[in-house]
Amino acid sequence: MIKFSQRQALERWDTLPYNLRAAIFSDYNAEILWRVCENQHLAEDKIQKIATLAGGC
Repeated sequence: MIKFSQRQALERWDTLPYNLRAAIFSDYNAEILWRVCENQHLAEDKIQKIATLAGGC
């Protein structure tokens, strides 16, 4: 697995176009992610971790 430092992650974030940043944190996409995880019968604590890693919550 590739690991990035927090500094590297922030630098990459700064290079993203605004519309992509907005899509990553959109309520709509967060809801889709949550539903997919529920449909896969994941526990709520695991869903929260996935959503946090994906930037949805």
